[in-house]
Amino acid sequence: MAEYRFTLARIVRTGPITAHAALNEWAHGQITVPVPTLALSQISGLTRQELAGVFEVMANCAAATDTDVDPHGWRLLAHGEGKEPTAGDRGAASPPDPRTAPHPHPHPHRHRHRHRHRLHVLWS
Repeated sequence: MAEYRFTLARIVRTGPITAHAALNEWAHGQITVPVPTLALSQISGLTRQELAGVFEVMANCAAATDTDVDPHGWRLLAHGEGKEPTAGDRGAASPPDPRTAPHPHPHPHRHRHRHRHRLHVLWS
């Protein structure tokens, strides 16, 4: 059953013919939906290289496949490196920025060495 509603869409890749958008309300933003690049450029007034941004779009969020999502009614919310909507506005949490996220282990080289040693002991 179709369940159309507005959701946030992040453009993750723009090709000469097809752009790929991750919709927060569909598949938790983990699967991209193909969208004609030319249509997004005409709607937003941006070139293909400038399309990285956050849009609001009407989509079938209960769709089983990416071809059934049927995104339409695109509106540009944030452009490029500008301010994106806050986490509360997104609906789904976005992954942490790898440049600012702390390393999972304080001494990564020592950690790797310890695992190699264990493997050596198991196989010898």
